[in-house]
Amino acid sequence: MKRYSIRSIDGSSLTIYTIESNPDLQVIWVHGITSDMDTMQAGAYELGRSGLKAEHLFPVMRGYESSSGLIHTPERNRLIDDLEAVLLNAQGKRLIIAGHSMGCGTILRMIEQRGWPGQVMHIVLLAPFIHPALPVYQKGNEESDDGMYRLYMKRAAAAGILDRTGLNLLKRLPVIDIPSRLVPYDPYSDVVKKSISYEYMMGRFVEKPASIKQFPWKRISVLIGSEDEIIAAQTLQTFLHKEAGVRVLTAPAENHNSLLTSSYVSELFQQITLKKPF
Repeated sequence: MKRYSIRSIDGSSLTIYTIESNPDLQVIWVHGITSDMDTMQAGAYELGRSGLKAEHLFPVMRGYESSSGLIHTPERNRLIDDLEAVLLNAQGKRLIIAGHSMGCGTILRMIEQRGWPGQVMHIVLLAPFIHPALPVYQKGNEESDDGMYRLYMKRAAAAGILDRTGLNLLKRLPVIDIPSRLVPYDPYSDVVKKSISYEYMMGRFVEKPASIKQFPWKRISVLIGSEDEIIAAQTLQTFLHKEAGVRVLTAPAENHNSLLTSSYVSELFQQITLKKPF
């Protein structure tokens, strides 16, 4: 993968990894809670083997490459500023944004706050984590620690209560610990521990869950694996159809990450680029 840097609106440096093939079509991938890119990269190669000719861009969200152990931003919309900077830098005649997990929430937040980005022809949401308040997740979201990731539910709940009352006293409070690779696309890279603040985490989701009713879903495709360990696929299907009339596509036997390299993603991209009915 090639690597280069661009500047965001506030002057911050953003790293973008790329796989070049056909600059006439560009796919921008927005990563989830970690900046791991090996599975997304493998998914991009699968798309190429299926016949899709595109240049793939993999931006690293701000904070993941900093020397600080805390991934934090003082303003939630800085993250969508960064995403807009990536879009402005893209030179493709046709542009698709593909989000995975929490990356989907970031994409939808951009639309919620700024409107549809004019140069984007379609958006693909894979295993979408849109907002933690939505009733679509697998049971077992209580405070957990599996040795690699740690979710501090009590901290997040306390920060959320203050947030809803207009008090931002706990914006910097760490609510998630994650392993962060020094080289995002290398599964054998050295790993350091990082924590994600409450403010940063919420900046990766839509501001108002009710806003999902207002998105231009005809230009957005949603795909989830039937065996997703985080999001309950059937529940997500029912919820989005009831709330916004969205048809959620399901990939049988695929889980949260294996979905990215499945043939179902390749088929979806072919349908989008050839403008065939789903």
